[in-house]
Amino acid sequence: GWPGRQVVLKRLWLEADRRTPPACAADYTQAIMDLGATICSPRKPKCADCPVAADCVAKDTDRIGALPGRKPPRRRPTRTCLLLLVEDEAGRLLLQRRPPAGIWGGLWCLPEHVELPQQAQTTTIEGVIEHDFTHFRLLISLARTQLPARAVKESGDQAWMDQTTALTLGLPQPIRKIIEQQKALTTECPTP
Repeated sequence: GWPGRQVVLKRLWLEADRRTPPACAADYTQAIMDLGATICSPRKPKCADCPVAADCVAKDTDRIGALPGRKPPRRRPTRTCLLLLVEDEAGRLLLQRRPPAGIWGGLWCLPEHVELPQQAQTTTIEGVIEHDFTHFRLLISLARTQLPARAVKESGDQAWMDQTTALTLGLPQPIRKIIEQQKALTTECPTP
């Protein structure tokens, strides 16, 4: 089993205690560490040179590459969010600075919430962007809408920016990728 599991670790400690000689325990411990570092390495063990090969469970059962057991894969939860790609009449994007704490703290991002007038039309952009964090996977959906610049009040944490300026800011990687893709589309198909 995987040595990180409590039941396996307990068995390994019992085995280690059983094998450790009462005299010269420090020498024995050092020898075991040297054996693991030079002979019984995880990638290319030198079983032919091993002084304890006759007592090796991995060799006896032909599981040298399988022991010790591997850490089981950890399932990360999945979270979803909807980001708004809000453009004004000049093609500028609305960006908001994230709060200092939490996901993407202090970075500029596409907004998750904007007060939209009733006449605003929102179009969902096909596809989902996946972004992996250490502890979870984030699935980002995008919706596009266009607003007149005067419809949104700018502040220190919310501003209209052209795509080139936006790309000079501190942006989370998936947001940078979205803006770069939008810039490429704008360059290929400029609006009249």
